[in-house]
Amino acid sequence: SRVQPSEHLSKNCALFLLNQLFDYGCQSQSRPLLEPLAGALLRRRLPLGLLGRLRAPAPPITFSLEADGLGSDAHGYAGGSSSSKSTASPSPSEKASRKRGEELGPPDASIHGELLRLLSCSSDDSCVLLVAGLMRACLSCSSLLSQELLEEGGLVPSVSAAESSHNSEQVDGEDGQQSEQGSARERELEVLLKAAQALKRHASLRIVVIQGLCRLCLDLALAPHARSLGACSWRTATLSAIRAAICSAACQVRKYLHGPFGDSFLDVFAEEWEEDSSIPPSQMLREACSSKYCLVPALGQASGPGGPPPEWALPATNSAQTPEEFRQKGRQQAGKAIRSLLMLRHLHNELCSESPGSPENRFVPPATKANSEANSEDGSLLKIPEEVADGYAEGKDFELGRQDRIVCGVVSPEGRHTRYLVLHQFLLLLVQPDVVKPGLASVKTLVAMRHVEAQIADKYSLRILVRLENGARCPGG
Repeated sequence: SRVQPSEHLSKNCALFLLNQLFDYGCQSQSRPLLEPLAGALLRRRLPLGLLGRLRAPAPPITFSLEADGLGSDAHGYAGGSSSSKSTASPSPSEKASRKRGEELGPPDASIHGELLRLLSCSSDDSCVLLVAGLMRACLSCSSLLSQELLEEGGLVPSVSAAESSHNSEQVDGEDGQQSEQGSARERELEVLLKAAQALKRHASLRIVVIQGLCRLCLDLALAPHARSLGACSWRTATLSAIRAAICSAACQVRKYLHGPFGDSFLDVFAEEWEEDSSIPPSQMLREACSSKYCLVPALGQASGPGGPPPEWALPATNSAQTPEEFRQKGRQQAGKAIRSLLMLRHLHNELCSESPGSPENRFVPPATKANSEANSEDGSLLKIPEEVADGYAEGKDFELGRQDRIVCGVVSPEGRHTRYLVLHQFLLLLVQPDVVKPGLASVKTLVAMRHVEAQIADKYSLRILVRLENGARCPGG
């Protein structure tokens, strides 16, 4: 049977074309092109007439376009007026439409609402990347758009909303005024929060999409409009979402750490650590949204000769494969998980270090400062609670009891010593029994098992190699 052509473009194609239009408009500084497009994309309520035209089937393709007709259509999509004041008022866009006698559609039918839904929860990560590119394009051409339109679209914070949040405890306004301030706070930098929440789905996103979301978060949070307002409520919510994404990424990496890859995991981690995990420049997001790979399904793209670059590939999880293919795809998945974790941590550090204001008004909320300091003192990227749960420490005595152990001899520069190798899943634990107090033992060597490599010297000897982190103290004998 013959496939009937669709009357509408797919979301990927529509978003791709919009990105190309914004790219052209930003380069040419074309206000007549950008104002109507941005107005249709960022307004929370659109005229019903415009919504009807947007949902209608595409007109037949013709080979002659009249300039006047194209211009009137463009201005019609912005709300029926070429005035920048009428196209760029915040919820005042509703007031302007009412003055013209136009009936507005519901907020959930707007393009802006659909874009935010695609950004935060779309199953197609190409849509996530393309929406992030559109939001970044609107922010980059902010000199051609009004402040009110950018505020309504959730790209920049509202100065009035920030002032009302600072004075909310001192001023008791009327009910109508309080509800208006509340709605302003709800949309304050909403795009930033949605992008941060989208990072929680890092496992199903390609590396290039995670890079684009991190770039968008940085550009929105560190824009002059946002930096000039100091500490606001949106900072706490954004940082909380990014910390949740970091915890999720760390759990995923930990799964590979205790998986079947053994020492090869350390090799993968070392490779990703040496790679540049910093957030790419803003130019990267624009170039990514112009790539042909935006229109190709993510699954099934294998990097390599003739395939997309590694950051565009999404490792497959097919069960029917040879052992060698299983190991290779496992390494790719582990590498992607590690790269995601490093990028998210880099984003978190960038937001914390570049945040304006005094130390108490930094991007890090006060409740999280103690945890941040503890993590920095630890220096470990992957903290495993089981390594410290039992409270072992070198030189500290503990009750040995009936724990499983193996009697062994340890050769050191001071000579040969008898030790107990206490069997522990996460620790290499060598202890010396107390000859005066039976049942007690003193910890002599304590090393996390992830730093230990064992080699069989002969049938009676086992050589232990310990890989220490930079600056780590050498364990005892």
